[in-house]
Amino acid sequence: MRADLQKLAEKIKTYIKKDFEEVHLSRNLMDTISVYATEKGFNVDIPAEIYDIDKYLNDGVIIYTGEGSYAEAVNQTGGWSKSHIGYVEYSIKRAIFDWVVENEYRVKEYYEL
Repeated sequence: MRADLQKLAEKIKTYIKKDFEEVHLSRNLMDTISVYATEKGFNVDIPAEIYDIDKYLNDGVIIYTGEGSYAEAVNQTGGWSKSHIGYVEYSIKRAIFDWVVENEYRVKEYYEL
């Protein structure tokens, strides 16, 4: 089962990265995402921090501001393109659906996130 959970976590990571393949600003979010093992399973970590957007646009340099999570802000606002609203929830739902189908699991109940 642990290997299955790792596959699920990797699927979530893949779907999150896929959401940014065509529309992204600096690749900061895509490049910082990772999956790691814990005692209870696996975590998908999106540590992308808020950075100075003007500095990036003008100089191509990412300087973190220490003001929080860029990944969370993009999930809520959609980012500059407004096309990423809810990308975390969507990626999790899509990955779980695919994982269930691929493993031929039976799901008794469906819970909305």
